[in-house]
Amino acid sequence: MSTSNAASQISLNSVNFLGPVTSLTLFNDDKYLCAAQGSFLRIYCLESANADICWKTLRLPFRNRIHGMLACQNGLLIWGGYNIGMVDWNTWEIFWTRTTDWIFNVVELNTKHEYAAVTSKNEVLIYSYLKNKWNFSSTISCEDSPLLFFAALQLTDDCITVASASAFGEIYLWSFPTNDPPRVINTYGSLRGHEGACFDIRFSDDGQYLSTVSEDRTVRLWDIKKEIRLLATGFGHTARVWKCRFLSNSSLVTISEDLTLRKWVFNGTKLDNTETFTGHRGKHIWSIATSIKHDLLFTGGNDGAIRQWKNNNDTDTYSFYISSIFNGDVSLSSFCFLSVNKLLCVAKNGEISLLDNKIWKSLPPFSLDSEATALCSWENKNIAALGTKIGSVVIFHCANPSNCCSVEVHTSKIQHLYTAFDNGFYYLLSKAFVGKNAYEVYLHQFSIKSERLSLDFSLMLDLPATFDPTCLTVSDNMVFIGSRSGSLSIYKVGDSSSLFCWRRLHEFDTICSIVLESIMDNTVSLKTIGRDGFANMFVLKYSPGFHLQKVASEKAVEGILSGGTQFRFPNGDKNLWVWGFHASDFFLRNETTGTNVYTLECGGSHRPWSFSIDQTKQAFAYYKSNQIFVCDSYRNLFECNKVLRKGGHGREIRAMCSNPKGNLTVSGAEDTNILLSKFEKEDQIDVLNSVKAHNSGIQTLCWANNELLFSSGGLEELNALRIAHGPNGESSTAHIMHEATCPKALAKRKMDGDLRITDVSTKKIESLGESVWLVMTILSNSTSRLYLYNENKRDFQFLKSWEYRRCCLVSVELLVYETRIFSVVTATDGTITLWDLHPLNVEETPRCLWSASVHQSCVKSLDVHLNDHTGDLSLLTGGDDGAVCHRKLKINTDAKNEIVYVAVLEEFSHPEAHASSVTGVIQLREDLFLSTSVDQRILTWINREGVWSIQSERDTFVADVGGMFLHNSSLIVFGVGYEVFKIEG
Repeated sequence: MSTSNAASQISLNSVNFLGPVTSLTLFNDDKYLCAAQGSFLRIYCLESANADICWKTLRLPFRNRIHGMLACQNGLLIWGGYNIGMVDWNTWEIFWTRTTDWIFNVVELNTKHEYAAVTSKNEVLIYSYLKNKWNFSSTISCEDSPLLFFAALQLTDDCITVASASAFGEIYLWSFPTNDPPRVINTYGSLRGHEGACFDIRFSDDGQYLSTVSEDRTVRLWDIKKEIRLLATGFGHTARVWKCRFLSNSSLVTISEDLTLRKWVFNGTKLDNTETFTGHRGKHIWSIATSIKHDLLFTGGNDGAIRQWKNNNDTDTYSFYISSIFNGDVSLSSFCFLSVNKLLCVAKNGEISLLDNKIWKSLPPFSLDSEATALCSWENKNIAALGTKIGSVVIFHCANPSNCCSVEVHTSKIQHLYTAFDNGFYYLLSKAFVGKNAYEVYLHQFSIKSERLSLDFSLMLDLPATFDPTCLTVSDNMVFIGSRSGSLSIYKVGDSSSLFCWRRLHEFDTICSIVLESIMDNTVSLKTIGRDGFANMFVLKYSPGFHLQKVASEKAVEGILSGGTQFRFPNGDKNLWVWGFHASDFFLRNETTGTNVYTLECGGSHRPWSFSIDQTKQAFAYYKSNQIFVCDSYRNLFECNKVLRKGGHGREIRAMCSNPKGNLTVSGAEDTNILLSKFEKEDQIDVLNSVKAHNSGIQTLCWANNELLFSSGGLEELNALRIAHGPNGESSTAHIMHEATCPKALAKRKMDGDLRITDVSTKKIESLGESVWLVMTILSNSTSRLYLYNENKRDFQFLKSWEYRRCCLVSVELLVYETRIFSVVTATDGTITLWDLHPLNVEETPRCLWSASVHQSCVKSLDVHLNDHTGDLSLLTGGDDGAVCHRKLKINTDAKNEIVYVAVLEEFSHPEAHASSVTGVIQLREDLFLSTSVDQRILTWINREGVWSIQSERDTFVADVGGMFLHNSSLIVFGVGYEVFKIEG
């Protein structure tokens, strides 16, 4: 077979899509959830033990996205754009037809074979569906036909009611009988109040109420039965509201661009936002489904994630005045939880009261030598510790306070107490302030002997300089202490000297919790929770010596963290839960899945508070206005708020590529995060973790080898990142970590906030050293820079920089040919240039060998191929002008490899190949390449007898296409999400 014939058989088959979830629906008595995502319908069995595994996947036979679905007797009704279709329950085939206008909403009529669809022209189209065929029946029009943003239908008995929203916020109401309706209908009412376009309308089940949401960020509830009027307006969303659903006549839920799912309750006069759920990434939650049967909510976001939320508001809040807790007029000293059911309070005079299942019990008071200043407990052990103003420590059993043990070690007021339990021993860390940045800290060990508390030892610790302890963990005879300045110090139990101290694990912010994952073979896996909002994972090896390596770092949502713990699921998976404060709210969050469990209004972190957590109940207490407020939440952490499908960025992906010899891929987006993912079987891409190494949107990502890569962004940001593997070394345990930051070259003058490093390229140059990489960056001010990056030292060394004209540079590619180093650079003026970088001395400015104007405006994409044997250089470009260009050059050098000549062998340009900017070009072989564009088309180009022409065309569901890359035999197109194509032929 000839090359041309082989090329003609190449095709692109879409096998995976991760992007916006545009519609969700439940069917078969809420047993199954169907999600519309790009060109796929994915069905999940909610009653399965593995509900997060897709049960069935269907391919759409048409190009439009699915905007709505409805479970019918004939099958699953779907619609999107101008198309309407039916998924057959038995064969899972999709039978569809194209209508005359854009469809907003569809209802099934009582005839079981007829359907009414409302369109953007304020018309209702009647279709019949029999024997897998669609037939158009009639059109019913409204006399008022403004430009619509949305419309909804309600079928009651034999009457259809239509609510249609114009582009100016007015909502028209009209209705007609299903039997022999007139052709034109007058409106019988209108609703005014929204200050912008209305995006969704929903009828209550009985047709009495109407809910609407709008770009004015409000949700509104209307009475449309008794009298047409506005009942209430709900405020709370901070961006456009996309969808609403009724849970009952008095409650509804909404989703928004602000990434929140909010529950609203109508109390007769106003709509109260009673609960808020967060968890999606980026921007926009597009779809929602509700299950009244299972009391569950489901959302689909722009990030491609599908999340399940528990609907019931199972938080019980109650309060007590201090005067009702203690006898007499006393002041509260401190309080803490003994367990999720027991809250212990102590007054300054030593009086103790215990809240047990909402009932206060007074415990025998202590005869303290001074005021009580600190209180803590060993949770679920019924044992607590009390500190006093003059430095005494009292440990007591709450069931029998006379079973106590007192220690007098400090010479000043005890500020804080921290507890830990390990191997039958109770550990207490007591801290007293003794001077500027100086603390007196004792470690106490207690045990129970003959049912009595007994002190084993009290040991004053030698603290590292400026070390202020904030948390304690003990395991396997090792003591781990975190500090207020982000330091971690370790001790041997019984030894006062610090074995080692690591600084700035959370920069200079507090370490709130230390969670130990595993200890084996002198290796410890641990996580630190910082007030800076980060949960960092480390591997500590302490034989020989001590070596701490950061292997993961996850940033929680906005706010500060105050603690964390880890639970193991029944299937063996470990999830990390963290808690903290955002503004005046307290939140509990599953950091592993990135999902908030709940949020409570408490006034903020400056108030005294305490928190207790187990797998089925959580308790939070805080002090305000001389009252203690207790919030009991009955949530099963293993069942609430699951992730059925992991998501990606949720914002436009601007850079994405896979490592040279592995199955890992990284992606960077406008959300400033870099995601690490793994290619699984059947071209599925599983998101592993992420890192936030930039303060501006990602511009480019460039792999150096399988473990090292470079990233760039705005504000002249250039970072080195490394892939760290877990203890077993498998790619599924890989984490992406920030390794080094390149110093700003313009630090001596005022920083230009608009200056971006638009692209990066790197090559291993053997003459520079075994662990040294040559890195070239180009900037938006027409500057090119060369650096050396040393892997061992983890630093960048600046070599030199030079300028090219006065335009923004866009793409760069480094090449090595016959010991000489070249670079190919494109710019916004439509030119492509070839530079000779040899030699790399600082004084000599690189020489431009060849330049050509190939596009009318910006060169948006570049693909370079060099034949190492012949010196033939193939250059493919795509431009803002929609054109695709190809240049084939030949690099010649003299016998001494000192003088370089460039000859042009081939020139090709196809203007207006695409309808928009060409953001990706890839050469598959000498006579075949691909191009893609913002117009969402992928073109296959073939060279037959020296003439390039379009061989085939393929659509992609990826919006705002940012580029594409190859991985083995797959093509990945990215933008708002990504789509995976199998290259066949």
